Amino acid sequence: VLGQHKGIICYTIGQRKGLGIAFGYPVFVTEIRPETNEVVLGSDKDVYTNRLYANQLNFMALSDIEEPVRLKAKIRYSHAGSCCTVRRTGADEICCEFEEPVRAVTPGQAVVLYDGDVVLGGGTIEKVWDMARYVVAFEQWVKDEKIAFVASHYDGFAKGVAGKLDSMLIPAFSMLIKQGTAC
Repeated sequence: VLGQHKGIICYTIGQRKGLGIAFGYPVFVTEIRPETNEVVLGSDKDVYTNRLYANQLNFMALSDIEEPVRLKAKIRYSHAGSCCTVRRTGADEICCEFEEPVRAVTPGQAVVLYDGDVVLGGGTIEKVWDMARYVVAFEQWVKDEKIAFVASHYDGFAKGVAGKLDSMLIPAFSMLIKQGTAC
């Protein structure tokens, strides 16, 4: 705990000014946790993500997304839009995976999908997925559980302990294996 805040409604993801706390270097709001009334601070790089999930979908010039499709997504009015691959992940959920990390994606805000200048539809940003955070969490989990393994035993390892893993850690583990990282 770094200090007291004025209430989570006074902050937004990516905010730098008006935080009421000084560190001698720039810090930004990286996450807002309403369930615990926490405002999480971090560096500028912590504000970027490459994936978001949206629900409360509304398609206009498109009946549905059945197969992954490359589109442009805007995450706020002033955002120019970024190329991403959009795929259906649930009855009322899509995943937008950006080609380049996007700054300050905020749950509760709208994501609007475009094909050129044509609005295809959109939804409400439900959650943000940040590979770096999950890799760090996974490495810490492995360390805490004193788990030793090698990449070639990934399938057996994953099947044996998948129940303990957050479902989002499995992709992080896969990324570690692909990159040849040893835990």
